[in-house]
Amino acid sequence: MRKIGENYIIQYKFVNDFNLIVEKHIGYVQLDVLKDSIKLLSSKKEFSINANYLIDLRESGFSMNIDKVKEFVNFLDENYSGALENRIAMIADESDQVAMATLFKMLQPRTSRNVHVFSTLEYALLWLNVDLEERRMEQIIESANSLVKC
Repeated sequence: MRKIGENYIIQYKFVNDFNLIVEKHIGYVQLDVLKDSIKLLSSKKEFSINANYLIDLRESGFSMNIDKVKEFVNFLDENYSGALENRIAMIADESDQVAMATLFKMLQPRTSRNVHVFSTLEYALLWLNVDLEERRMEQIIESANSLVKC
């Protein structure tokens, strides 16, 4: 059984060579913190509304319910709808992660073909058309800057 820390940490890295924003979530996902992190991330000079996302959920846990996920999707649609037009690859390897990522995908206001859930980094990178070795991307993920700690 995996152990989830008490703190929720969101880390990020802009990988401009691949028009990619990498996020890593550690701990139990909290909707209010997640919303604040998106506001903060979008205020960074390196941020591009046209970037694709690689979201690593492998060290996170979820206790959100369907209404919370709907609220989050509505928040994104109202404030960052352009980001939902891009590719969003989520890496998940536990049932709660897969369930919440799939629910996020299903609740998209438009077609959900831009959001996919993967069990491996390798396939996420292939789908994102990122020509980078898996080992190198793991290094990028591990070197991500902390965006939010709580």
